[in-house]
Amino acid sequence: MNIDLDGGGKFIFEAPQQRWNSGPRSENKGVLEVAYFAGQELMAIADDAGGFRLRYLNFTTGDFKTMESAKLAAAEFARHVLARMTAMLSD
Repeated sequence: MNIDLDGGGKFIFEAPQQRWNSGPRSENKGVLEVAYFAGQELMAIADDAGGFRLRYLNFTTGDFKTMESAKLAAAEFARHVLARMTAMLSD
């Protein structure tokens, strides 16, 4: 099977991967940070309980004590999400 990226996909997949930023508003740093993992946006965000959560492809995980610990867990979380989505496929 031959697959190609469309124009929007090329733009996103060529963007730097796993590089965190808080967007144009510097006051978001430490509250909301975003990076691309496998070409899809992953967010690390403060929660109402004073901790931090990760969100990726409509999946979420949390209970991180710091933004840095959430970001360090992001690649493993993304792998788990992608594996779960793969397991949802059947022939």
